[in-house]
Amino acid sequence: MIYRSDFEITGFRRSEIIPFLRRYGVDITSALQDIQRAENNVTPQPEPVETAPPDWRELVTHWSTLSTSDCAQVMLDLNPAGNQGYGFYNNDEDFNTWRKTIQNACVSGALPSMEQNGDWYITPAALIDWCKRYSYKCPLRMPRDASHLVNAIAERDQLQREIERLQAELLEITHRSDAKEHEADLLRTRVAALEAEAPQYLDPTHEHYSPRLAAAVRAWESVGSGGINGTVKKALSEWLTKHTGDFGNLSAEEIKQCAYVANWKTSGGRVKGTADESD
Repeated sequence: MIYRSDFEITGFRRSEIIPFLRRYGVDITSALQDIQRAENNVTPQPEPVETAPPDWRELVTHWSTLSTSDCAQVMLDLNPAGNQGYGFYNNDEDFNTWRKTIQNACVSGALPSMEQNGDWYITPAALIDWCKRYSYKCPLRMPRDASHLVNAIAERDQLQREIERLQAELLEITHRSDAKEHEADLLRTRVAALEAEAPQYLDPTHEHYSPRLAAAVRAWESVGSGGINGTVKKALSEWLTKHTGDFGNLSAEEIKQCAYVANWKTSGGRVKGTADESD
């Protein structure tokens, strides 16, 4: 902008110098207008702002891994790259408590980590997620463009735990199935052995099978091996009547015939130790 003082320095007023110059063929009106427009379009330059260096809490989040000692220092809001002084790592009670807690979390799997050379190494994102799950205040400041890593790690860990649970359940089911299959094999073997031991005349599938013969033999075996209340003939008849369905529903006459064939006390009379009955 041209101020009046700019003209007055030469001893003329603006209203005098411009007409005077125009009278002798020098028109500076356009030049003054161009100067005015150029000065109006100049954008004021902002004063430079000093940018503060990033805090160590944000820089540490870019580390690939943290040792258990690094994590313990972070939890105490101490820069793990700093020098904590002689004897700090052995004598500071809070530091040792945090380090032991983090070690146990790594061993139990609560804190995803990698074991190497006798120590555990944890990613900053895993430490932040672990603190979040257990409501610990973590001093680390995750950069905004990396905050998605926390959710990604949490989802991955949850998925891994679900996979491990399903694998354990599948293994248990497999063991139960193997045990049941083993029991079934033993039963099949036992049945086959019993079938092999059974006489052919007691096998219903044999072409010469006789229901009355089988009934008489089974009655003889069952009644003879148990206690008898009364006469042998009566005990045989009662057993045959009760189990007639096993032999095709024997008739009363067939039951009488089977009892007659199976009766080993044909002389009649009661069995010793029973009531006196006759055949």
